[in-house]
Amino acid sequence: MRFGFKRVDGLPKVHIQTNGKYLIMKEDKHETISNISLIINGLDHILFELERKNSSYFRIAKESHLVLSRMMVEALKGSDNASIIGNPHRKKFKIVWGDIDFYEAVNCKVEGCAIAWRYSKPEICEEPINASTKKYKPQSNEKLVSFYHLLAMIQNEDFMKWYIISKPISVTDEEMKKLEWLHESIRNDYEHFIPKYKSVKNSNLIMASSICFKISKKLLTESGNIFPTHFDKKDIENQFEKIIRILGKT
Repeated sequence: MRFGFKRVDGLPKVHIQTNGKYLIMKEDKHETISNISLIINGLDHILFELERKNSSYFRIAKESHLVLSRMMVEALKGSDNASIIGNPHRKKFKIVWGDIDFYEAVNCKVEGCAIAWRYSKPEICEEPINASTKKYKPQSNEKLVSFYHLLAMIQNEDFMKWYIISKPISVTDEEMKKLEWLHESIRNDYEHFIPKYKSVKNSNLIMASSICFKISKKLLTESGNIFPTHFDKKDIENQFEKIIRILGKT
């Protein structure tokens, strides 16, 4: 048996010769992966699950959490991801250079939530140590901020204001409470799974999932920050509407 390489139509292909015959093995194709393509893929999986005879609302809830996380990232990332990566405990300072005023937004508790929080309205503060640095430069080893940071940031105008048409998304205290339950009791509990039995009401899973999809749709259509490339924005919106409609009838 002999191995050889031959370029066919401009692409290298592997040839294996055995008994005077060649078997042609084509190179693998590449799949292009983006945040938006993963969101669409997730919606496809959710629709498939909803159309099954015995839908798993637990799976739908986990997928809805992931879709919301990616939609929040898409709405907040800007041009260089600077606001969504780095030390998850660092505070956002808005510096007004003209008047040399410094403003600070801090974490505020949400009624009924043990962990979830919002940012306060910016208040004047002392000059920060890094005031001379106009723009935060993310380091290569930094990671995406937490789900709760993303959730707080989409409700804050300072983080969402990338364009003149940009605006934050409102999330009620009750919705925050449901999202905290979804993140802690469903996503986190089974992301680090220890085999066990657990009973969860379908109604709670459906409600939490619906909240994820409604907020995700608002981010897509109302935030003014999401402009999908290579995908039809209306098609994505239609998928959200279909899922919300099906869950509403369940």
